[in-house]
Amino acid sequence: MKFMNVAVLLAAGDGIRFGGYKQFEKIGGRMVYTYPLSVLQEMGLFERIVIVLPSSEHFNVVKENVEKIVGGKTRQESSRLAVKYLRETALPSDSLVLVHDAVRPFLKKEGVIKVMEAAQKCGAATVGKYSTDTVYFAGETISLLDREKIFLAETPQVFRFDLLEEGHERALRDGFSATDDISLVLRIGVTPQLVESDWFNLKLTTRRDIELFNLLLKSGIRSKLR
Repeated sequence: MKFMNVAVLLAAGDGIRFGGYKQFEKIGGRMVYTYPLSVLQEMGLFERIVIVLPSSEHFNVVKENVEKIVGGKTRQESSRLAVKYLRETALPSDSLVLVHDAVRPFLKKEGVIKVMEAAQKCGAATVGKYSTDTVYFAGETISLLDREKIFLAETPQVFRFDLLEEGHERALRDGFSATDDISLVLRIGVTPQLVESDWFNLKLTTRRDIELFNLLLKSGIRSKLR
């Protein structure tokens, strides 16, 4: 089979801290997950789009024509199950796999293209931001960190499929837990490229964020991002 571009949208979180499924919360009259999904579909860049959901009961919630699978109890497990599914469905090893959190609704096409191009060169890439705040390490002692060397990783993150698969296999074998996928490929010696995102690549974390996101939508930011 030939090389493919595949997008994986992680939408399997249980939303315990939020008090409900964040990915299905409505902002601007639409469920949160539909915003990044529509961008991925409209780009025409991906031969396959896979959405990872909390359960098979949620398959009927997602009306879009995409591949649907059930995720795990953690983000890492959901990502690993997506990788397993892609292997079982014969995805070529040199394909590029984009992984994005469904609760980051303001996905920008320009950002997707930049991170895809970066991963094509070195096998892995992530968007994110360099810290603009003063940062301290809060351990047994408090120490100041160099904020110019602090990069706050976000999604989308893009990987050559065989590297992402190896990262997950190594983590599973070692019992290593991570909160993103870049952490996994770092452990197998891959140096990812860091791509700066813009301020609007926000993550829905608390119910207060709903108010902010609705204000952004009312301001017309969605049309500007497209």
